[in-house]
Amino acid sequence: MGQRRHRPVVSRSAIVAGTILALLSPAPPRAMAGSDPAALTGGYGTAVIDGRLVDVEWEAAGRRDLFLSVPAADGGGRVPATLLVMNDETNLYLALRVGRVSGTTGFWLRFNNDDDGSMVPEQGDDEVGATFDGAAVRFVDAARLWCVPKDLGYGTWCGPADDDTAPDYPVAGTVDGRAAAATADGMTFLELVHPLASGDARDFRLHAGSTVGFQLGTQLVSGTGGAQCSDQWELCSTSSWTTGRIAIVQAASGDASAGPTAAATLDPAPGRSGWTASATEVDLIGGPGTTAVTYWSSTPAPDAVGRSPGGASRGAVTITGSRTTVRVDAEGTTLLHFFATGADGRAGPWQTVPVRIDTIAPAVSRPYVSFLSPSTLGVGAGSSQVTWGGVDSQSGIVRYEVQESRANGPYVTVASGALALARVTRRLTVGVQYRYRVRAFDVAGNVSQWATGPGYRVRLVDSADPRVELTGAWRTQAADTAIGGSTVFSTTAGATATLRFNGSAIAWVAPTGSGHGSATVTIDGATRASLSMATPTASSRLVFASSWSVPGSHTIVVRVQGTPGRPRVDADGFLVLEPAGSGAGSTVYEAEALPACVSAIVPRPRVEWDAAQWSGGRQLAWPASGPGTLWLDVPIGQAGRFRTVLYGSIGPDRGRLYLQYETWPMPKVTTIDLYAPHASASGPISLGVVDVSGPGWLRLKVRVTGRNVASSGYTVGLDRIVLVPTA
Repeated sequence: MGQRRHRPVVSRSAIVAGTILALLSPAPPRAMAGSDPAALTGGYGTAVIDGRLVDVEWEAAGRRDLFLSVPAADGGGRVPATLLVMNDETNLYLALRVGRVSGTTGFWLRFNNDDDGSMVPEQGDDEVGATFDGAAVRFVDAARLWCVPKDLGYGTWCGPADDDTAPDYPVAGTVDGRAAAATADGMTFLELVHPLASGDARDFRLHAGSTVGFQLGTQLVSGTGGAQCSDQWELCSTSSWTTGRIAIVQAASGDASAGPTAAATLDPAPGRSGWTASATEVDLIGGPGTTAVTYWSSTPAPDAVGRSPGGASRGAVTITGSRTTVRVDAEGTTLLHFFATGADGRAGPWQTVPVRIDTIAPAVSRPYVSFLSPSTLGVGAGSSQVTWGGVDSQSGIVRYEVQESRANGPYVTVASGALALARVTRRLTVGVQYRYRVRAFDVAGNVSQWATGPGYRVRLVDSADPRVELTGAWRTQAADTAIGGSTVFSTTAGATATLRFNGSAIAWVAPTGSGHGSATVTIDGATRASLSMATPTASSRLVFASSWSVPGSHTIVVRVQGTPGRPRVDADGFLVLEPAGSGAGSTVYEAEALPACVSAIVPRPRVEWDAAQWSGGRQLAWPASGPGTLWLDVPIGQAGRFRTVLYGSIGPDRGRLYLQYETWPMPKVTTIDLYAPHASASGPISLGVVDVSGPGWLRLKVRVTGRNVASSGYTVGLDRIVLVPTA
């Protein structure tokens, strides 16, 4: 059979909140053994009810293949489901496999106990089933009874559990059996067991060779609304049912044959990490006897509250023949599910292959230098810390490379590795110019551009320097470890040492020891620290440090507190980090490279490509189905104030939104209508100035509030974010 190439829709879709019931649409039944072609002949075997999908455990089971509808808001299409039936000498085993994870999945069968051919509820008919909401399983063993519920006031059919009593049927039984469920690889699996003949008056009584009519109902509910279904069984009923018959078999008559198996190969083959940096072609090949191959996909992406593997599924595609090739190009993880079908209509076991694609390099912020305190002071040098921010939207950053340039010389690698804290410690020599740059490598092998920081030079200001203003009683003492060979100290409460400077970082250098006291530090009039210089051993160190994202004029004041019993405080000197021939510059973040999180009621964003239109040739497109919220995490390497600008796209299907950084206090909201008759770039959208308290992440909230009356949708296009350090 010739090879065929197909391109399924495997882009990210919504994780939908609310209760949406899927309608069961069965495939035409295959021919079964026996005179009744509609009968589902159970296999002979025993299952362990643990929620684990073990194909060999159920390989002898009778099988009914179905297709369940995916809610339209969750991408639409259909996904395969399989009802499995098996029995041994004492129990009936039932299972349902669904090629999708959803908020609540369930099935239940109503049995025609007297086998009169009618599935209209009759007194004493039996019912078993189970639901699974992703966390808890609910097993039901109930009877169909005619009753008059108090809350209705008129007669209707009820389904009380077997251990409940009812006025019209007071003989209570027991709930016999149990259920288990789990999710794995984008699938949901439920299994349950019930005795063939429990002894309860309300239960069916089956034995080898008997058949019983059944009515099968299923459900597929997305989002938080599934909680209602697990609590109120009848609210989960679908509006259509599948009917049939189950035949109970003996050990010798169980049909243990299985359909053909299938295998998958990936091109390019993923590395040890499981990720590739390009689109992937998956070759699906059925084993001997294969006449058709069926495949579908799911996206195990976490939703806004971090649940996983909830995600979107795409409908099944069946290709005639024994082989087909599927191209997957969606960023992130796509689970491709498939099985082969033989000439007799018997399907083989499901297989799942993960396809992990990351073509986007990490986002890295410019590195900044600050003094590290407390730290020791070496001769002519001080300890410093180089920090930056880095994120990757898919496979994750595996390592950084940090390079240093001294005195305008060539860059030399000074650190390379995991560097999970995105920082390295360096010793800076006084009077020498330094500049740092950093880049990131992700698991898939993508490498970011170099992010280069400004140039710096360390200036040492001795306490004897006339720029250090001393008020109150201070004395000078010679010391070999002091800057310039001497230090000044005071034991008088209220004495101050003041320095006015221009730079991006400041450090106070002072000796410490067992007899030293305490002092407060203020910068630009604000108290920044209250410090004790008492240490077990004597040393000279950086006892306090502070930094800013851009150089500026500042004032530092050290004030002696006059601690009783140990009042001495020294002011040996200060280290100032001065700019050295480079501006503050800006950092550009491609929106598609930033981790994105969406509210549970809207689709997930995807990447759109256009080399001429967008920075980096692509943008982040969010096909919102209505009002909702998206968050982008922007890495920051240094505390400070940043002027921020967003670039996006406008067009006939764009929504109206507001944008706001989630910092405290929150900056002013920026509102914008992205609608335009023709698609084009939006131009700069100012988000104002934001204050960042330290290295980490800056979270941008993008909320769709509606749309222009002329717009055909709520789509949002985000190209890049630019952050410029500012005073």
